[in-house]
Amino acid sequence: MAWRRASAVEKTVEVSREGQITERFTKAIELLGSDNTAICLGGIYALERIAKDSPKNDHRQVMEVLTAYVRENAGWDEARAAEEDPNKEHRPLITIQAILTVLGRRDRGHEDEDFHLDLSDTDLRGADLRQTHLEGARLNEAHLQRANLNEAHLEGAELFGAYLKGAVLFGAHLEEASLKDAHLQGADFADAHLEGASLKDARLEGTDLRGASGLTKEQIESALTDEKTRLPDYLREEDETQEQ
Repeated sequence: MAWRRASAVEKTVEVSREGQITERFTKAIELLGSDNTAICLGGIYALERIAKDSPKNDHRQVMEVLTAYVRENAGWDEARAAEEDPNKEHRPLITIQAILTVLGRRDRGHEDEDFHLDLSDTDLRGADLRQTHLEGARLNEAHLQRANLNEAHLEGAELFGAYLKGAVLFGAHLEEASLKDAHLQGADFADAHLEGASLKDARLEGTDLRGASGLTKEQIESALTDEKTRLPDYLREEDETQEQ
């Protein structure tokens, strides 16, 4: 009888806990929808706490809510961008940057292999993504011009047609990432890891790749280059050897 009573108590506690999490989740969503930046930030960090407190049931839902918020509130607007001053320095809204930070430091141990952060077609120009974990993320056609991606983890990420002109990718991990049709002119690839990355039709005109590692001749030949494209020494030496 004692074990039955203990089991009943545990079940009651679990039901109560789940009810509290649901209430917190609902309240956090309300805060997230506020036009007041401070209140909205409160909602973002409340959701992050819920993901940590209830990882099994709520981690994925929290990440989906946060990425949906970014896609809705920082979606790429071609018409608006065309009207902007081309010399304007871009930075994400405070709330968008806060979400990017939360996403980048999340506990990925609670994610299935089929889960991928979706930040496709978003305006993340000038974002601070240093050391963030975006493995396998979907960043197709995302605008990341002049974003700071130093030591970011983008292994296996989808960056089809992404705009990375002038982005800083020092020490970034792009192993097995797909950069097909990506715009990489002027990006800084110093110490970046590109082993197995797809560069098919990637725009590398004038790009300095001298500091990148893991590049192969086949990768370069599949991309779009010009006489100003700077290759790592080992690839240039290989070409010179073959010419001899």
